Amino acid sequence: MISILVYVVAAGFCSVLVTSIALGMRSPGRLVEARSSWIVFFCVLSTFSAPYMYIEALTNLKGREMADACKKAYASSDFNGQMKYYKLLSIHDDHAHALVVGVDDRGSEWGGVENPVLSVDLVRREDGSWKAETYKVLASGRLNQNNLVLPPYF
Repeated sequence: MISILVYVVAAGFCSVLVTSIALGMRSPGRLVEARSSWIVFFCVLSTFSAPYMYIEALTNLKGREMADACKKAYASSDFNGQMKYYKLLSIHDDHAHALVVGVDDRGSEWGGVENPVLSVDLVRREDGSWKAETYKVLASGRLNQNNLVLPPYF
């Protein structure tokens, strides 16, 4: 929950900044036109969605070969259940960083199903395949972990 609040505040601040710059480049006479509201709308929309679009594009372009390593990292964690999905956050040469979201069949203290979030560091092997070097539990009610996950995934 705190991740969502931090993300909304940060993206809101950035959208005000981007909108101010975009509207500041227009002449004062044109600011009252109907198109100014569309500029504000698209600046806010793009600011809130840009991190998700970047992560989706990176995952679709480079992340397919890392699926097995992410599944193995989730399987080696303390959770019972399957990996739901993974998102590739960054890739630099032979190192990559991904978020893995899964399902814990044991549930949480409140009942129901829990969706833990793991941060996984991946390394490329000599043969070109990827392996999980380390992982860290970012969000899990059962393990009492509630770290920031930006942008929020659950």
